[in-house]
Order: sequence, then structure tokens, then C-alpha cells
Amino acid sequence: MQRRAYIAASLAACILVLLAASACGRRPAAGGAPVRVAALSPGLAASLVDLGYAHTIVARHAWDLALPGDVPVAGDTVGGGIDYERLLAINPTHVVVQFGSESAPLPERLMRLAAERNWVLMRFEPLALPEVWSAAQEMDRVLSSAGAVCEPAGRREQRAREWATAFVPDRTLAKAGRVLLLADLSPPTALGPGSWHDDVLRAIGGVPAIADTGRPRPWIVLDAEDLRVLAPDAIVLVRPRGKAAAPEPMTPAQLQEALKRSSGGRGIPAIDSARLAHIDDPLGHLPATTVTRVASEFRRHLREWSR
Repeated sequence: MQRRAYIAASLAACILVLLAASACGRRPAAGGAPVRVAALSPGLAASLVDLGYAHTIVARHAWDLALPGDVPVAGDTVGGGIDYERLLAINPTHVVVQFGSESAPLPERLMRLAAERNWVLMRFEPLALPEVWSAAQEMDRVLSSAGAVCEPAGRREQRAREWATAFVPDRTLAKAGRVLLLADLSPPTALGPGSWHDDVLRAIGGVPAIADTGRPRPWIVLDAEDLRVLAPDAIVLVRPRGKAAAPEPMTPAQLQEALKRSSGGRGIPAIDSARLAHIDDPLGHLPATTVTRVASEFRRHLREWSR
């Protein structure tokens, strides 16, 4: 309950700030240089696109999923392979990075070049749901202050209102029982406390099968015994479709067969009752403002199972 209240309060605060700022329609000052963003993070780039800043992005991450393919790739921050020559040739005004861990130091060369070239360097490491909003809020503040314009006008305010709706709690969703969120099936890998997926489930009123002990456990590899002990009432697989994936999500029957193999047979309520769902949104694992799409899918399935 404490974590759910914290998530709700944090989201409400971020939404109010975004709505109050109303900077999305600002135009660059006369003679000002246009904003040029190197978005070296798939999640942060997805948030920028979602908020209406796609037109400002001039370089992308090698694993990017949200931008057009003709936007130049300037490296892979998670693997440490920033393409500095490409970055120098593009010469952005802003560089947005994410390294997968707050403990990872910023590359010295990147900091030196940013200082020499007057690049505005922004780093975020969002994982929990409130952190996704905080990163979006700060990027919006910095870019709008530099004169960037959201396209279409009002996009940021629209998304803030959609967020407010996406995370309204619904007590009836608890009737769906204890829900296990999985990121993969082989082996079963749970999305536990500390992940934004778990935050979303709690925020809308769902009951996670994995209790929050106060220790972040966003990725948990499970075995057959773990599944039997957890005994979830419902299971949602969040596994984005890739280039080689099937064109449609797995059906409950297909999930049932796959999970039977993982669990070693019957005896798990979710599997026995086929209260199973697959969300294959391509952006389904990105800590971006697009998480509202996953929240909508969670809500839809939990409503069905709560009848």
C-alpha cells in the first residue's frame, strides 16, 4: 500500500508540473540556433517522440525503436560504443544518454566534447514509473527553454492528461487475483518490484503475485518450483515483438502449453484456468512515456478476469 501511494503521489506531482509549464508551443527566439538532439537511449528517444520532439532529433541509439531509420546512428551507450566521429559530424546542441545503471560513470571523452562544443548533456536512468515521468519532465523543460517546439502543438499537455487517466486506480481489478508479470518464458523471467511494469500494475489497482519486500527486483528468473510456490491467479507475458516474431500475440492456449512445459504440469491456477495474456507492444519494455499503452492492456485483461 505504501508503494502504491508513493507511485500515485509521484505521478500526480509530475502531471501537474507538465500541465502547468505550458511551454510546448514556444517558438525559438529570433536568430536562435535550432535545437538538435542526439537521443542516445531508446527509452528516452521514445519519450521525446511521444511528447512531440521527434523533429528535433538528429542522431539515435543503435537499438532505437521509435525513430525513422534514416536518422543517423551515433552509437550504443549500454555497450559503451558511442560513435564520437559521427557525433562530431552531426554536432548536436543537446545529447541525451542512458547507461543502464546509475553507478556507470559518464565517459570522459563525452564530457570533454560536451564542454568543448557547448553541448547540453542530459543523463537519465529511469526504471520505476515515477522516474519515467521525471525524465520526461526534465527533457521537456530543457528543450522548451532552448526554444524547441512540440509538434503538433499541445502534444505534451495531451499526453499529460492521458497519463492522468491511464493510472487512475480501479479497486475492482483486484478481483482478478494475484497477477504474475513475465518478460520471457524460457526460462520464466518475472518483472518484479522496482520495475515500471510492477509499478503500473499496482497503480491501476492490480495485485502483483510477487510481494514488495522493499528491495528492488525488476528481473527475477524463476524455475518450476518458484511458479508452483507463487501460484498466480493470472499471468501476463510482456514480450515485445521483434523482426522475427509472429505477427500476432500468443493466444491463451499457446501460452498455456508453453507454461505447462515451464512449470512441469498442472497445479497453478493461472495456467489451469488459462487466465493468460501476451502483450507484444514493440515498445513494451522501454521506460518511456509510451508505458500508457501497456497500462491500457493491463487494465483491459484484468477487467476481463475480474468479472
